[in-house]
Amino acid sequence: MKNISVICIALLVNGLSISAFAENPAEVPAFGSSFASLGFLDRESSTVLPETILAEPGTIEGFRLGGPTTELRVVQIEEERYAIRLGDSEVAREFPAAYDGFAAFKLDLDDDGRDEVLVESGWGRGTSVYQRSLTAYRVVDGDFKPIFDVTLNDYFPVVGEPYPGGWARRYRLLRDGDSGPVEIMLVLEIPAVPVATYDANAQIAMSRREMRFKLDGNGVYRLSGEL
Repeated sequence: MKNISVICIALLVNGLSISAFAENPAEVPAFGSSFASLGFLDRESSTVLPETILAEPGTIEGFRLGGPTTELRVVQIEEERYAIRLGDSEVAREFPAAYDGFAAFKLDLDDDGRDEVLVESGWGRGTSVYQRSLTAYRVVDGDFKPIFDVTLNDYFPVVGEPYPGGWARRYRLLRDGDSGPVEIMLVLEIPAVPVATYDANAQIAMSRREMRFKLDGNGVYRLSGEL
């Protein structure tokens, strides 16, 4: 499997295929290819982690559907476009992956014995264009139903600079103890050097340092608090 970052050599020894953070993603260059080469999962601060993460087309065995198990597949549809499938089923959920950068994995988010799918992928090519998102899907009647979707990075103009600045969010997967539902926390990463911007949306985004999401009664993630 392809690594998302060159620092994952140690993780490959343990059978994993995605890296931890090598740097603050908000401080990488504004070129889309730089963001696309990163994974945004904060492994060190998460209390629950997937066993395997796909960063290229392939399969993950043992996808649980409540009783039977199958495999989670990531297949390439066309250039920079992929899809997730279960086993040989024709039911698929497509997603874009500019620069062929993505991460897909399974995890039982609601602790009901059935796995959900999380996909981290991005779209847009060029400087200050690429945006990455995290989407979680639940399998319902063989179809992939989104239960969480959030943007992980964006750009804003910086006064007096030739290139835009960037903000990004790492995400943590948190479970209280050995069982129970998984919460998702977004942690804002901003450049170490203070920046000035005329972009009101960026100012709002940069003021939200931590956001916690929990599953509601309908099994959909809702914002539960900001810090």
